[in-house]
Amino acid sequence: MLRTGSVWAGVCFAIALIMASSAGASTVSMSIPDTTAGRGDTLYIPMWSTDVTDSNVYSYQFVISYDSTFIEIVDVTDDGAITDAGPWMSPTWHIIAGQESLRVASAGTEPLSGQGLFVSVGVRVMDSAPSDSSVYLGLHQCILNEGSPAVSPDGGYIFITTVGVDRIPDEGGGQVRIERISPTAVRWELASADTHGARLQIYDAFGRFVTSVGPAGSEDATTFTWKGRNSDGDAVSGGVYFYSLSSGEKKYSGKVCILR
Repeated sequence: MLRTGSVWAGVCFAIALIMASSAGASTVSMSIPDTTAGRGDTLYIPMWSTDVTDSNVYSYQFVISYDSTFIEIVDVTDDGAITDAGPWMSPTWHIIAGQESLRVASAGTEPLSGQGLFVSVGVRVMDSAPSDSSVYLGLHQCILNEGSPAVSPDGGYIFITTVGVDRIPDEGGGQVRIERISPTAVRWELASADTHGARLQIYDAFGRFVTSVGPAGSEDATTFTWKGRNSDGDAVSGGVYFYSLSSGEKKYSGKVCILR
């Protein structure tokens, strides 16, 4: 009996140390980026986190609210995330009945470290969702450990468009047509033929350079295709990416989503 009491005393002391060391940690920001998707699309929406190193995070839980008339939650994964660590369990998730909310939780035996992708939420946009509409993914009840460090949550919108196609005008009135040619490939086509020397630059959600794409066929071609790979030829993870397409003095920019 004395030995059992000593074990529990040691466990309580370890927990106290963890909570004490994380009590002074700075607030962790977690966010869901805005995403564009078409009716019928299935995509993995990333949830991002600022640096949790030295915050002694051994567990997490959070709730995402959504409108079930627009989207359906199909999966939650930590593949490629900072939570995808050997001593951590895969995220458990369930839909809270009658509340249109998703609860996600996990825990591990070693503290998390780094920043970036926390988990990815698999979402299917309903075929019946109206085009040019939006649905908000609210991020609530974000708790790390037993509440320390504190979390600053920020939700994001899914903007629903006609499947696979979007048109973005620039300040000069020109247009660039964006077409999804597969879940992991996107094609841009300039309306103007003035594309000599044009380049397409791709950046991730943190503004980090991913790759540069030249026009297809020749320097005067009007189409640019990105197959969801970085400059080393490795496949990027599913999520939102930003593009910048320069053609002469004209510049086009926006965001696309790679579906995996």
